[in-house]
Amino acid sequence: MSGEGQQYQQIGYMMGEILASAPRLVALPRREVIRETITAYIDEAANGHIATFAQQYQISLANARDWRERGTAPQHGIFLQMCLSLEISPVCWLTGEILKMITAQEFTPRDPLLITKPKRKIQRKFDAESVQNALKTALQSPERPGPSMAQVAKSLGYSHGLLFRKFPELCQAISARHREEVEEEQYERLRGTLEAALQSSEGFPPSMRQVAKNLKSHHGSLFKKFPELCQAIATRYLDAMKKQRTERTQKLCEEVRQATLRIHAQGIYPSTNKVQASLTNGQTLQEPQAFAMWKATMQELGWKR
Repeated sequence: MSGEGQQYQQIGYMMGEILASAPRLVALPRREVIRETITAYIDEAANGHIATFAQQYQISLANARDWRERGTAPQHGIFLQMCLSLEISPVCWLTGEILKMITAQEFTPRDPLLITKPKRKIQRKFDAESVQNALKTALQSPERPGPSMAQVAKSLGYSHGLLFRKFPELCQAISARHREEVEEEQYERLRGTLEAALQSSEGFPPSMRQVAKNLKSHHGSLFKKFPELCQAIATRYLDAMKKQRTERTQKLCEEVRQATLRIHAQGIYPSTNKVQASLTNGQTLQEPQAFAMWKATMQELGWKR
């Protein structure tokens, strides 16, 4: 297959990976992840030089600056070309996996063509059989979540892209297993957090939007994943709000009644202005229940308007 044909095949794999992963994503990819990952690559692979980075990976200098400095998201086609050039999975990029590995120094971007003459790399023979066996072992690894392809590639000393070209099915299987188990782990963690929020007896019950904000997730996405739990949290919050409003109204009505009785006992006509002036904490007679209590108390005292 020609180089161009292999490139199209790789882009096809990437698109398939994105489409296959989309329904299982717990949270939507954040635009900041794209900028932060590009920034990490520029810092690690090009010593912070945007021009060197752009030249190495054959992208527009203006685009690189927009992505890093303005946080502009690259177009779909350019993004896939970037993933192909950097030899990383687009899903790993969008979900922040690559960024976490770079930050934790578990993954180093491949050396760029710097202005100075690069060191000559020693080429080693590609042992297809041993690599294939290593990939099978990684796929059957008992650890959970299983290793990512970036981790496997690093341990074998080969690039992520090379392994995908040589053993696409095995690499896809390893990536799929890692992704599914990570998502399953995230799913259980989210479920546990939602259950804890529902059962918590400390303070005022949180709303679903507040819970989602604390989890740095979208409440709509959480509702799709955990409809019953999310509905229970939302109902609990609304019930607490209703109870709070009822208690507040009851307290206001009682304060209005006592104020009216107290002013009346002083031999003064308990007008709405006088009663309003004696209320605490900015309470107001404009609320229908409060005005109804004032009116009922006035009738009880024999005052006629």
